[in-house]
Amino acid sequence: MKMFINRKSHRKFRVALFFTLIIIGLLSIAAAEISTVEEGETPATTAEATEQPVYFIKVKKVINPATADFIVESVKKANADMAECLVVMLDTPGGLLESTRDIVQSFFSSGVPVVVYVAPSGARAGSAGVFITMAGHVAAMAPGTNIGAAHPVGGSGEDIKGDMRKKVENDAVAQIKS
Repeated sequence: MKMFINRKSHRKFRVALFFTLIIIGLLSIAAAEISTVEEGETPATTAEATEQPVYFIKVKKVINPATADFIVESVKKANADMAECLVVMLDTPGGLLESTRDIVQSFFSSGVPVVVYVAPSGARAGSAGVFITMAGHVAAMAPGTNIGAAHPVGGSGEDIKGDMRKKVENDAVAQIKS
């Protein structure tokens, strides 16, 4: 199977790579000043290090309505404060598709770049995490992390059967393509 990359896609890749390297460099420099934020807290800033703050949140949970609210509110706060970017440190086995849609929509409508960083080493972006990572303006992964297993299942983890399975799969494929 041949893969064709047009000039526009190649340019987007170079721009994304450039921003990824800059963000990783900024994070390395500011690591001592950045504190992680757990659900229920507000995003930390590094206003002293830059003119515009870099916001950083940590998500190490199943994606559910509460997690989605936390991430969506963090995106809103970063936009309201005109942050340089919002870094989402992600480690999730997956979660609810509807909550994932809320998160993805907030990333797409954000005027502030969202960097999804799958970390620390050993972390994963499974199932819903795949959608969240791909929706970020920049995606980065720490060594020893993984991404994948984005196959829809029922609310209790059971297989979905018949026509409903096809509908859910087609919907998920359409979302990941967009």
